[in-house]
Amino acid sequence: MQITLTFTNSLNFSLAIGDTIHYSTTSPSGGYQTSQNWLRLGEVISIGNDNKVVVKNDTINFTPALNVNLTYFSFTKPNKVNLTNLTGYFAEVKFVNNDKRKAELFAVGSEVVESSK
Repeated sequence: MQITLTFTNSLNFSLAIGDTIHYSTTSPSGGYQTSQNWLRLGEVISIGNDNKVVVKNDTINFTPALNVNLTYFSFTKPNKVNLTNLTGYFAEVKFVNNDKRKAELFAVGSEVVESSK
């Protein structure tokens, strides 16, 4: 089943296809409920320029009565996509200029996290 959510405000720029949408209902006063009430809505399969998000819901017979104004939405990224850890103690890098013109490299940077001592 596909669910289309239409938001009045702009979407978080890091929301991407493949992310999982979660939601919790809120009170009219604006406070969101505790994390024990978070429910998985489904995986994002489409994001439109008009603040519409299409979610693939795989829960059987799930027909939410979601009021976007009274629901707090969040999303999580899949771990398999966002693993950026390198393992080991050494790295070797080779830069190649495939252009026939001379090129200058002004800076190279990396992030290193010591994984063991």
